[in-house]
Amino acid sequence: MIKPPSPGHALRTDLARESNERVVEILVQWGLVCVGVLALLAAGLGVVAANRDAHHQSEEFRSLASALVESNASPEDRQRILLSYQNSRFEDDREGILSLLLVDEAGRIALSSRPSWLGRPLEPSLLNGSGARNPELLSIASCLERQSSDPSKCFVAKQGRYLPWTKSLTVARPFSIYDRRAGLKPRHYLLVVSFDPGTFTASLLAEVSLAVLASTLLVVALVTFLGHQLQRGLLPNLRQFAETDGLTGLMNRSAFMDLAVQMLAQGQRQNLPYVLGVIDIDHFKAINDGHGHVCGDEVLQKLARVLEGSLRDNDLVTRLGGEEFAVLLQCTTARGETLMERLRNQVEVCRLSFEGRPLRATVSLGGACTEQLGYNLDYLYSAADSALYRAKREGRNRVHWANTRREPVARDGWSPGEAWRQTFQNARPGPGAGPAGNPVPGDGHGAVPSPITAPEPPRPQP
Repeated sequence: MIKPPSPGHALRTDLARESNERVVEILVQWGLVCVGVLALLAAGLGVVAANRDAHHQSEEFRSLASALVESNASPEDRQRILLSYQNSRFEDDREGILSLLLVDEAGRIALSSRPSWLGRPLEPSLLNGSGARNPELLSIASCLERQSSDPSKCFVAKQGRYLPWTKSLTVARPFSIYDRRAGLKPRHYLLVVSFDPGTFTASLLAEVSLAVLASTLLVVALVTFLGHQLQRGLLPNLRQFAETDGLTGLMNRSAFMDLAVQMLAQGQRQNLPYVLGVIDIDHFKAINDGHGHVCGDEVLQKLARVLEGSLRDNDLVTRLGGEEFAVLLQCTTARGETLMERLRNQVEVCRLSFEGRPLRATVSLGGACTEQLGYNLDYLYSAADSALYRAKREGRNRVHWANTRREPVARDGWSPGEAWRQTFQNARPGPGAGPAGNPVPGDGHGAVPSPITAPEPPRPQP
């Protein structure tokens, strides 16, 4: 299992941050898509409802006009009844009725929501400027003017379709009345109702806004729930799988490096000392060659358990690869010496066996501390790795430290720690002199190359 950096730290690996950001991005994108789809669906339903309402209203007026024509009421009473019905049924003109016309078979207006038009022929000149805004009504008036001898030829049903960008909406309903007093001879009429599309659009916008608000709340709740479930269930397992070494269960090299960089940066800000240790199993190749790779895998797993049991909860431990491990300890150099020696001793006294045969395993350790070398992870790792191979050359099963005498350190000047800066300022090496007396290119004023790029001596085999 991957150990947390410390109980109070909120550090995450790059994979953890990227996966969290990606999940949030995907959920937000899909949430916006869902809100957009629901808004379009609400708009479509609103358009359908507007056209249905226009159809129903025109049918109501047609039924009313038919009843008024068949009644024995005078034209004035019919007109009064029509206006009274319109005012009571469509209070404050909420339904957007611009004009209501009943044209008889002579082409004259028998009933109208505009009393001044009663008895006049429906012609383009009567419409004035309103005809330009209502091309459907203008086309009916033009037809009646052309067919003045037989206006009934213009009595054709028309059903305008409302869309949000529609500038006019007109519905025409022809019907016939059979007059018993005239020997059931039919009399033809045309009802023309013009609606104000702006009223439907305002209603549509209100409905869509309400739908968007409701869908946004629903999608936010759903996205929050899904995000919470992913954060609790799937993502931790995926990150655990991606950041864990499959053989030992320790964190892998990538996760260790991500967290180590963050911890060292935090330590530099807070002036906290850290110790980086690199650990290598002695003669591991001989274990694999003599007992097989299955035995070697068991040794790696048992060593991982020993390291976990010997460290604190806020320490980092990883398998770098092969038989090499690393630890990052938040402690002083003196405390790190004690912990690293304890690690070596714990492995040495650990009883190992394979298929009933006892095994003996030891480790060599190389340590580097930020109090002398600064907080650059690359440099710390290079120094600890060099110390590790010095320990192996000197006989293995021992701890070797890099620059434990606090001597001047030749390293890059772009990421020094505070302790290194003080050491370097107090004791600058002369031109061409390195920390161990070896020639180092530079002018002695900090412009020296990184020892990470310096050639390494031949390394002994594990």
